[in-house]
Amino acid sequence: MNSNSSYRRIYYIAIITAICLLADSMLYVVLPIYWEEAGLTSLYEVGIILSVNRFIRLPLNPLVSWIYSKISIKAGLMLAVLFTGLVTFLYAEAQGFWFWLVLRCLWGVIWTFLRLGAFYALLDLSTDQNRGYLMGKYNGIYRLGSLFGMLIGGCFVGLVGMQLIFVSFSCLTLAALFLVYKTIEATGNHTRTTKVKAGWKEQFLRTKQYIKVKQVWLVLVSGLLISFIIQGMFNSTLSYVIDKQLILYGGAFIVSATVLSGILQALRWTWEPLLAPWIGRKSDESSRREPFLILSLVLCAVMLALVPLHIPFVLWLGILLIIQLAATLLTTIMDTIASGLSTQFTDRAAVITVYSMMLDLGSAIGPVIGYMFEIPVMYTASAILLLLVALLWFLVPKSNNQTVH
Repeated sequence: MNSNSSYRRIYYIAIITAICLLADSMLYVVLPIYWEEAGLTSLYEVGIILSVNRFIRLPLNPLVSWIYSKISIKAGLMLAVLFTGLVTFLYAEAQGFWFWLVLRCLWGVIWTFLRLGAFYALLDLSTDQNRGYLMGKYNGIYRLGSLFGMLIGGCFVGLVGMQLIFVSFSCLTLAALFLVYKTIEATGNHTRTTKVKAGWKEQFLRTKQYIKVKQVWLVLVSGLLISFIIQGMFNSTLSYVIDKQLILYGGAFIVSATVLSGILQALRWTWEPLLAPWIGRKSDESSRREPFLILSLVLCAVMLALVPLHIPFVLWLGILLIIQLAATLLTTIMDTIASGLSTQFTDRAAVITVYSMMLDLGSAIGPVIGYMFEIPVMYTASAILLLLVALLWFLVPKSNNQTVH
């Protein structure tokens, strides 16, 4: 398989994922405002509905990974796209908390199929020389679905209503089935677990394997903490933090905080299709990716520590932008390191499955813990955690590139 063919397939998978994300991303803008039209009785119900899909994914990763060991990636993606279209159509008809809860749980299942299918496709189609670039390209393109979903929802739901937009998104998603059918080859499954010849006890006793095991744990813990701090805590508290900062400067307009938060999120999703592949390619060209990760961790930690300070507002907004920039770097490099490390093990699917679980766990508990403490405490503690992760990556030796048998 040539590199151009690999690039095209990753692009198509990213576009398919972006289309599937449209309705989900729209909900984060629409439901907090139009919750009564959706048949909900309080904003508390909105919070549960928007977060339950993350919690439901935690036990599903091993199950979906096992299913992918029995079917092709193409079959898994077609199922995911089909059910995304159906769930999106039902969003237009949903009324009441329990109806919405069931639909969001179904979306959690669907996203697990999409995410793991994309990870496995990247493993199959990438090499050490282009893995970072392809991971960055995938992350950058599929996040455009979040951007357009929020923009379309925010701009048009007041004009045409939620139902028409959801039906339109459903039709677009079902049309993407043709894209999956035409662009993703039904090749044999490459994620099937291979029986390890040596027992686990013997593997742990070997020095090289021990280094790799330490790296696996480091990848999992790093993914958990980065997802918890960036995808969970920071993203969920951003509007609140901006609102508090505006009060310090004499303005207490929630809509202004909401608008600024939306702009900052949109900027990240706008630059990711360009920045993520670039940083991925730079890491591909280097003999080691760890220095890129360490620098990104330190940069993000320093900026998070500055957020609670009372400094000029324009400079403070610049700090938030740098955090968003660091988030792009961290996500791209961390995913690339995780997928690259998994190729050193015979049971590579297991590493990716558990890594995906850690990401889901971090993003799920982040919003909950983020509001349990005062903002200065939370942001300072997050900065310290990222610095500790950076120190661990500096201290843990780099493993070789041989596969574990």
